[in-house]
Order: sequence, then C-alpha cells, then structure tokens
Amino acid sequence: MLTPLEPHVIHKLEAAARFRPTADPAMMRLPHPQRTMASPLKTVWSAILDKDYDRLVAMLNDDTLTLEQVATAMASTERFTMLRQVALGDSANINDGSLFLTLAALRYLETGNPHFQVTDALEAQLQQTDLGEELPARFFRTGYPAAYVEFGETRLSPLSVTNPVSGEHVLEGCYVQDHPVVAIPGENVPPYVEQIGICNGTACRVVELLFTGSPQGKEHFLDDSVKMVALYITDESESIRSLLDKHLKMYSRRWPQVDGEPVSEDDQKAFRSLIPHLAKVLLYINSTSPLRETLTPRKTLLRQLQNVKPKKQAKLKRQLVKAYDRILIGPKSAPGSGGDTAGESRRKPHWRRGHFRHQPYGPRSNPSYKIIYIEPVLVNWEAGKPPAPKSYRVR
Repeated sequence: MLTPLEPHVIHKLEAAARFRPTADPAMMRLPHPQRTMASPLKTVWSAILDKDYDRLVAMLNDDTLTLEQVATAMASTERFTMLRQVALGDSANINDGSLFLTLAALRYLETGNPHFQVTDALEAQLQQTDLGEELPARFFRTGYPAAYVEFGETRLSPLSVTNPVSGEHVLEGCYVQDHPVVAIPGENVPPYVEQIGICNGTACRVVELLFTGSPQGKEHFLDDSVKMVALYITDESESIRSLLDKHLKMYSRRWPQVDGEPVSEDDQKAFRSLIPHLAKVLLYINSTSPLRETLTPRKTLLRQLQNVKPKKQAKLKRQLVKAYDRILIGPKSAPGSGGDTAGESRRKPHWRRGHFRHQPYGPRSNPSYKIIYIEPVLVNWEAGKPPAPKSYRVR
C-alpha cells in the first residue's frame, strides 16, 4: 500500500494542478528543455519523491550512469514506481518513453548539460547531403556525457516525430546521452543485447537518443512527442548503417521476460531518417573548424535581476521563461556565390558541393586524420536562377 503523501507535498501538488499550459506562439517555439523548465514537472517530481529526489539528482549527476541504470536503481523507491505507473497510463507512452524523457529533461535541468542549436542555414545544407549512414561510430558523439541538440532556429525540418495520439510533430531536437559501460546483461544493459554480440564483461558505449517533436500546430506548449532508442557500440569503426541495421533488427522482435513492445515498421523507418541526420550534425560538431557562437541570454538576465529593484524584476522574470543559453552551430546564412572563374565563366549556375573531408596529418607512415567541413557554394549564380542543391553520398 502506498504511503500517504505528507501535507506539504499535497500543498505543492495542488498548486501544480492549477497550472494551465498556454498556446502562446513564443512558448510553442521553445525547445523541449525550456518548455519543461516552464512547466511544473520538476515541482511535482521533487515534491512526490521528497528526500528521494536528492538521490535521483545525485544519480543524474553521475556521468557513468545511463538513464536506464538510473530508472532501474530508483525502481526500489515506492514513489518513483508510482510516477512510472502514471507515465505508463499515458496513452501516448510507448516503452517507457515518457519516463525516460522526464529523466533526460531533469538531467538537463539539474546538471546544466550543454545545448547545441544548429542554424537554419546549416540544417538546410545537411539536409542536402546524404552521408550519415556511412559515418563510423567514433564520430557519433557530442563530446559530453549528456547534451541536447536543437535542429534549427525555427521548426522547418522535413523530418517528424509521431505521437500515437496527436499525430506528426515537426522534429525539434534530441537528447544525446553517452556513457561507457562494462556490460552485465540483465543488470546494467538489457538481456537481449547478447543478440548483437554483447556479453558479460563487454566494454561498450551506450548512446541513448530521445528525439523530441515540436508542439507547434498542436493544442499547447506541452503537447509534444518523443521517440527513444539506445545504441550499444562496441566497435568505433562500425558504420552508422551497420549499427542501425542490427539494432533495429534486435528491437523489432519481442523478447521473453522483457517489458515493452517491438519497434514498429513505421518507427524503424523514422529512425532510419532521424539517426543519420543527427549523425551529420555530430560530424559537423566534431570537425576541426565548426562555426560556433556561445549565446548567454539567460545568464545575462539573471545578472540583471540581481541589480534591479523588485518593482522592475517582474518584466525580467517574464523574459527569463523564454531565454536559454546555447552554443549556436553553423553559418548564419546560406552559402554565397563563388563568382565567375576563368574555367567556369561560360557554365550555367551550379552548386559546388559542400562535403566533409578526412584530412591526414602527422607522419606519412602512420598518419592521423581530422575532419574538415567544406561549405557548399554557388558558382555563376548571377547568370541565372540558382539550381536546387544536389544530394551527395560521402564515403
């Protein structure tokens, strides 16, 4: 029987119950971590878990623990189990996706994970280059144990994340959780990973991906969607294509004594679009000279709040709800013209493709390689209407 909630917990929950999510366009445009920050989610979880919330936060701060390990460790807590059951009651919840999305958001809020925002210009460029599935797994990382990647400054992606209740949502971003694990199937990794060659004592890198769909066009700013998948990487030279093939084959089966539904054909198709696109963004982040700009509007507002009188704080606090710090990745505008050159002055307008180059450096006998991103450029575009960019496969 569940232990009764304390009066102070009930008081906080009653206050949270009065919250009504808005359809304010400015809120609808915000990425998932910031929309979560504006909701009562943290208040509800910290109130219900009470002293166990500190234990949860300590585990979320542990860079060696995956979200699945955190959920497993907290399963012995009566009230965490209650919260998990509430998530399971959500008709849009599939395979604990709602629970893991909450844990990923709380990890972001409590630990200050980095937030990468891809510029609209880079999003458009990467959409035109078919290279993601050929990349080796060693580039499939943000460089941090946990981070959020926001795809574009506006929600114009052709990709989507489907919610079984509210339908398609424009792709918004992805929580990327990256942790090294010495596998113990059935304990710190699922037992079925043995089907992809992971056995007791296997060293692997667990990458948990939670793709979020935007609430734009839906009822309110919390009306979103999530698709989650975990990749277990044992060979950093293995291609994204190979990883996808063997993982989706594994997830498409129903395993005995394991809760959850097999990944549907529609979701398999979605992951074959979502994961390669994320891979292209991560390759750009890992290149030797990515364009980066650190934006700190939230930190700026917090400093201003300390220096103004209480009467003037209300306006700044309203702005604070919609402000978030991030690392802006990519060019701010579309690639420009390369102009006329002696050998190309008579050719019609065309794209000189953008691409990633593996450049060797160091001793010739045993060179190392670094990634360089070469932006696409329009050549002779003044001579006529610019052509549509082509897709290229980089091998």
